[in-house]
Amino acid sequence: MDSLRTTGAALVVVVLALPIAACGSDSGSSSKASSGSSSSQSGSAGGYGSSSSASPKASTGGFKVEGTPVSLHGTKTVSGETSVELDDNYFKPTVLKGKPGATVKLELENEGAAEHNFTLESQHVNKDVEAGHKAVVNVKIPAKGRLTFYCEYHVKRGMGGALQSSSG
Repeated sequence: MDSLRTTGAALVVVVLALPIAACGSDSGSSSKASSGSSSSQSGSAGGYGSSSSASPKASTGGFKVEGTPVSLHGTKTVSGETSVELDDNYFKPTVLKGKPGATVKLELENEGAAEHNFTLESQHVNKDVEAGHKAVVNVKIPAKGRLTFYCEYHVKRGMGGALQSSSG
C-alpha cells in the first residue's frame, strides 16, 4: 500500500510540474546560428507546428536553426527595402532571396503579442522589437548559399529564417 501511495504521489508531482516546465522564456538563448545550404524552398501549410496556437502551422523549410526545424511561412525575392513580419513564433516571409552581395533594408514589424528579436550573428545584427512596434535593419545577401537568422527569445520554438543568394 505504501508503494502505491509513493507511486501516486510521484505521478501527481510529475503531472503538476509539466505545465510549469512548458512555460518560460527562451530569453537566455544566445548561442550561435547555423548556416548552410539547402535546396528546399517550397512553403505550404501543414507540417511542423510551433508551441503557440496563434501562429499557423507550416512546413519546416528544409533547414534548422539551433538544431530546431524552422517554421516556413513563405519565400520572397527581395531587393532594396522589404518588410518582414515577426509574429508568435515565426518570420513571414521566412526565406529572403536576393542578388548575391546586395544590401537589403528590412523593416521588421512585430505583429505578435510578445517581444521578438532579429539576430543575424555573422553580420553582427541583434535587434529587439517590442510587440506592436517596428524597427529597421540592413543585411547583406550572401554571395552564395544561405545565412540563418532567428529570434533569440523564440529560436527553440522554430522562429528562424534565412537570407539566401538567388544564385543558389
